[in-house]
Amino acid sequence: MTESDRMSTAANPTPAKKPPKDSPRELVETIVFVVVLVLILKLFVVEAFVIPTGSMAETLFGYHKTVQCDQCGYTFPVNASEEEEGRKDNEGNVRRYPVIGYHCPNCDHEGRLKPNDAASGDGKVVKSDEGDRVLVHKAMRIDHRGSVVVFKFPKDPQLDHVAQNYIKRLVGFGGETIAIYHGDLFVHKSLIYPTDSQLHPLPEDPKDLWDKRYTYTGADTALKAFDSSKALGFPEDGTGFVLIRKPDDQVLAMRRIVYHNDFQAKDLTKIPPRWKTSGEGWGAAEAGQKIYTHTGDGRGFLKYEHLRVKNSQRMRDFTEATKPQRITNFMGYNAGSKGTGGPDGMANEDANDNWVGDLHVECNATIADPAASVILDLARGPNRYQAHFADGQVKLIRTGPGGKELSTRPTPMTKAGTYALRFANVDCRLRVWVDGEAIDFGGQSDYPYELSEKPDKDDSTGEGWSKVNDIDEPAAIEVRGGVTLANIVLWRDTFYTHTPGHKTLQPETFFVQPAHFLCFGDNSSQSHDGRGWGLVPERLMLGRAVFTFWPFRRIGFIR
Repeated sequence: MTESDRMSTAANPTPAKKPPKDSPRELVETIVFVVVLVLILKLFVVEAFVIPTGSMAETLFGYHKTVQCDQCGYTFPVNASEEEEGRKDNEGNVRRYPVIGYHCPNCDHEGRLKPNDAASGDGKVVKSDEGDRVLVHKAMRIDHRGSVVVFKFPKDPQLDHVAQNYIKRLVGFGGETIAIYHGDLFVHKSLIYPTDSQLHPLPEDPKDLWDKRYTYTGADTALKAFDSSKALGFPEDGTGFVLIRKPDDQVLAMRRIVYHNDFQAKDLTKIPPRWKTSGEGWGAAEAGQKIYTHTGDGRGFLKYEHLRVKNSQRMRDFTEATKPQRITNFMGYNAGSKGTGGPDGMANEDANDNWVGDLHVECNATIADPAASVILDLARGPNRYQAHFADGQVKLIRTGPGGKELSTRPTPMTKAGTYALRFANVDCRLRVWVDGEAIDFGGQSDYPYELSEKPDKDDSTGEGWSKVNDIDEPAAIEVRGGVTLANIVLWRDTFYTHTPGHKTLQPETFFVQPAHFLCFGDNSSQSHDGRGWGLVPERLMLGRAVFTFWPFRRIGFIR
């Protein structure tokens, strides 16, 4: 063999045979790897949870039925937790109560359903669902007010070897004092509670600081500070209580239906439409009208009345005429009636009958040219708030006592076309969206919190509403020029209720102990949360709920 042959052989050796694969072993190793990875992710990063109850409705749902109203066709959820899981009776036995009735939050019709999802003549169950399934990020820092969080229940973190996990919205951090007042939340970040064994006690065991006793609810120290801040208009200088303003994405996530004009009752003599035209330029009015076309330079008005059917279910013959009422925190989710002697979901009617003044109105506006104008108008107490759209701009105006122009910004409405407009007055901040994009007013759309000290003569309870505004015309749309309006919807903001037994029209305060959190449910009138039992220690906080992955139609990020 030549030298070159030897080099060639060395460079190209005969390939060795590969050892045979140990397929069963590789399969076992793969399964073990996947299981370990899943356990690590579950333990340290992300975990799936099922929402069992309706305390976070309508942001997140527990067991519920999706019901379609027979009168207007509007589809909405109804709490079915006591049908699926039951509740204990006085003898301690768990009984299930089927949902047999509904109260439509859109048209106010009260209908009946047969148990076990069979449709009756009044309405039908579109679907029955278990609770939403959500992903909880355990490694994410809990440092953002308004986050939806999961934690172990402080009183019984584990019951009968089952973890008691709760899900709520975080509203307060350690060292803060949170106040509920007329449905809104306020925060004081530096209020000092003098050490006193009677007024501000501390537990022998620091692990008991979560108990409601140590939130000092209604302490004179907090109430005096609140009254002082209120007298000054809740200035944002950090020296007192400040109104908590939700960011835009939470405003949209926490809104609740008042009326969708595309879903009107079949029998308009019993349940009449709520939007009515007046002024010049409208075409002939039609029964059940959903699209409104205006022509000419005259001023045309479309005004809303919150017409509700009085005692509809009890009367059943609709002999009581409908009449305008104030907009309240009523939710159809809480109003399902139950069979076999079950408790009525609306048993605590006072908690669901509070005036809500923070509203949103939205519509699709087709304009013939940029000079045509659309004004979205919302009432709140003695004042009205308006968004004027014309000539490619939007102008915010506050009318009534102390009325003034707040700000002007450009919009995409620079040519003829159809635009989706939304105007909201929530948490003393005016907000505008055009085609789903928020307009940035740089803080100029905020206004001081006010509640009239001299209630309207018709407001016997002193809630702060005005008959001429909040009853006769809580929302309106004014147009000039060639404008067509469609898809008109009115929403309200989430309303935080007080602890049962607390005076509704007085502030209720909660001190958040250091290294603790205060958490409330979005379905405030039906939520078992920090108002009733207290705080969440940091050591029991599991993580932040970030994503709903089932049911399929509700997939999305949690706001």
